[in-house]
Amino acid sequence: MSFFMSRRKWKQLFRQPMSNRIFLLMAVLWSLYMLIFLNLPVPNIPLNNVYHHGNNLNEAENINTKQDETMKFFLQRLNSFNSKYLEFSDLNLAGRLSVKDTQPIPDDKNKSSVRKHIDDISLKTVTETDHMKHDVPIMDNEEMDKWFSSRETYCRDQLQLFDNNFVHISNATINTSLASGRKGGEKINSVFNQAEIKEYYTMKPGFFQLKCNEHVPNYRFDGIKNHLSLWLQALEMVPVLPGAEQTVRDFTIAITRYEYANLYHTMTDYYNAFLLMKFFNHSPGETNILFIDGHPNGALDPVWKTLFNSSDYIGRKTKVVKYTNLAWGILGYSSPMHKHSRKNIPYIEDFSQFFLKRYNISNDKKLNCDNLTISFIWRRDYLAHPRNPTGFVTRKIKNEKELLNVTHEMYPRFTVKSSQIDLLSMKQQLQYVSNSDILVGMHGAGLTHVLFLPKHAGLIEFYPTYWSVNNVHFQTLSKWRGLHNILWKNNEIANELPNKYTYIPLSIFQVQLKTMVNKLCPDT
Repeated sequence: MSFFMSRRKWKQLFRQPMSNRIFLLMAVLWSLYMLIFLNLPVPNIPLNNVYHHGNNLNEAENINTKQDETMKFFLQRLNSFNSKYLEFSDLNLAGRLSVKDTQPIPDDKNKSSVRKHIDDISLKTVTETDHMKHDVPIMDNEEMDKWFSSRETYCRDQLQLFDNNFVHISNATINTSLASGRKGGEKINSVFNQAEIKEYYTMKPGFFQLKCNEHVPNYRFDGIKNHLSLWLQALEMVPVLPGAEQTVRDFTIAITRYEYANLYHTMTDYYNAFLLMKFFNHSPGETNILFIDGHPNGALDPVWKTLFNSSDYIGRKTKVVKYTNLAWGILGYSSPMHKHSRKNIPYIEDFSQFFLKRYNISNDKKLNCDNLTISFIWRRDYLAHPRNPTGFVTRKIKNEKELLNVTHEMYPRFTVKSSQIDLLSMKQQLQYVSNSDILVGMHGAGLTHVLFLPKHAGLIEFYPTYWSVNNVHFQTLSKWRGLHNILWKNNEIANELPNKYTYIPLSIFQVQLKTMVNKLCPDT
């Protein structure tokens, strides 16, 4: 195909906006310079430089169709000239424009459709080039700006390390034969009292492999015992990847979970995965979770498959699996949600709405001071962990019925309800909390649900004598969301009873409840 164009095409070209003409003139001059003087390959011009510059979707949506087709015609001729006279490297090929790519952008105002079309044009598939498109991070938040500015890249961007907290790796293989650990997902009663160490993987070098001629970087991850450091030690750079029995092309976040049966700590894992999904610009339906641990089946496991596309254990995969788009997730203890000294954390309201929406629950409850809903969460013994086969828990309330009765007496017009919330499905738990104005309970993982209270709501939290108020998990979640919060710590040993029950003095509770009601409804 000739590089030269007809007179009509040249006229159409010069009707382009000035910015496009300058861009094309510079591209042509640079191409000729490299060809004549340096004898170097001329790089292709990815279409997203023209149609999606700066990730501005509005610009992409408003392209004039005639200009669109003319620009594509010119770029096609230029790239044809490149491919005819020059020999391209793999990196050049990653952005090559083909004839089928010259179809007009769909006349569709849906941003996700436009983005997908642009990505399909400008970034070719793995099968063509053995390269993976590197997802464009979303940087509309200070935290994510910091993540991106800290990025270190290796192996032509196939290995990217962010903020000492997480990694993106393209076209890597996982060889499960080079690790030992439980498969995971077993019924809890089949693994009672099994040693916790059996549920974590020991990896040998080569568990992760990446085609690259560079050395594995010496990189320090956040935290003293961050498993990502062990994962990096298990990464090998190889000239040729082993044959894979399975290839996973969807975006996958690999995580190791700690305290996986605890709602609060598991919530930090959900939140971390949400942040990476958002950072790498993926939807829940194209985000998958890979557990690199061998924990038995837990009550919170099904939530992963509701929030995201799928979840699976590495121990249940075939011997060698190739992941074209893999992220090593943030350690739960390094989560922004677990850093309670922070003034705020990114996207906490977005995460709350995302969680509720995935369960088809709307958090649109309005404050009605004539009928507030006061909801109690009870901590009671329950089986959730293989190393606690009796299900015994601490920090339980002794006088549950008295608290309910005094609440009814104080506010007979209000709705008062109570629940051992861990016995409910996650959807039922979310419905219970999202329809509450005041949440009352002993310090414990169930209070993580303050994330899903309406924005006007408040939390009353109790602490026994043996539990420090420096455990500010739910006070902090309330503060970040702008909710009201009242706490009470027992200082009378007489209120502490056998089997870790605490008696809540009614007079103290009445004062707390009245104070909270007045915070929500000053005229009540």
